[in-house]
Formats: sequence, structure tokens, C-alpha cells
Amino acid sequence: MRELEFKAVDESGKEHILNLESYMGLNESNQEEMCPCELRDRLKQYTGKQDKNGMKVYEDDRLFNGYVFANVRYRTRLAVYVVEYPHHNNDWDYLYSALEDGFYVG
Repeated sequence: MRELEFKAVDESGKEHILNLESYMGLNESNQEEMCPCELRDRLKQYTGKQDKNGMKVYEDDRLFNGYVFANVRYRTRLAVYVVEYPHHNNDWDYLYSALEDGFYVG
């Protein structure tokens, strides 16, 4: 079973990582301290995948392979994470395939 983990980035650019199991075990005031309300709308889910450098890949991350940028998205109809190539007519590929092809968080 994959980790239920989320990432949020605040206005200063600082990343906040939130493990759902830890979060749910806290009382309300400690939950607020761990993840302030203003960040909850920006939570991005961990995909369960890592790039070639061992970096965890989250929803909305930007990936790069040395030539092309791609954005990680969740396709509800397919129930799968994909990468979208915004500069290539919004073409897309499955996330696992892009990672096998050398894309990394960048």
C-alpha cells in the first residue's frame, strides 16, 4: 500500500510535507499547527512514484527530461497519474512511462 502523503507550498516557497496517518491522529489545534488552513487548498498528493534521483513525485510537480517539461496531473476518468506536455498540443503519457524514460522533478 502506498503512503498517503501530501505536499503544500506556502507563499515564501517553503514546502510542507503532511503524512495523512500522522495528521489524522492529532487533535484539531495540532492539525492546524501541522498544516495551516491557508495551505489546505494547495495540498498535492504523493503519486507513489519517485524519479531517477529518488525524489518523490507529487501531483502538479513539473518534470523535465533534459529537453521537454511536463506537468503531473491526475486523470479522474482513467484513475491514473499522467504527465501532460503543455508545449506539445497538450499531449500526455502515463506517469510511470515518463519516469522510465528519464523524466525527473525539476
